[in-house]
Amino acid sequence: MLRIRCFNQALRSISAPAARFASTVSAVPKPRGPYASCSQAIELTSAGSIADVDTFLKKIGRDLHKVAAPKITEWPQLFQMSAHDLKEAGLSPRQRKYLLLWREKYRQGEEPYALPVMRKKHGGERKRKAAGKQ
Repeated sequence: MLRIRCFNQALRSISAPAARFASTVSAVPKPRGPYASCSQAIELTSAGSIADVDTFLKKIGRDLHKVAAPKITEWPQLFQMSAHDLKEAGLSPRQRKYLLLWREKYRQGEEPYALPVMRKKHGGERKRKAAGKQ
């Protein structure tokens, strides 16, 4: 795990063995708001078992590698795309939310895995109350 004290010095503080992850480090945008100061420690994980964007999309599942892989090919492109850019790339709202969720989790250091698709039981809360099953 790389520990970077300040984004301004991010590329200078990378050691030689970690130089191959330089594109991953530079792809992460600077934090905004109260966490933008250099005194805040920022942790970035090395790529580990993830070599490229296509592998990342395969690991998070839900067939995103079929839909998004032709449009998203590089790490900087993945980390800089907004929800509107993903919409223009042809992803459905559910796929966009899922991809943005995993992009943020990966940025924070969590290893990607496929989350199961959850379905509402008995039609959700409103229908349960309407049926008198409180």
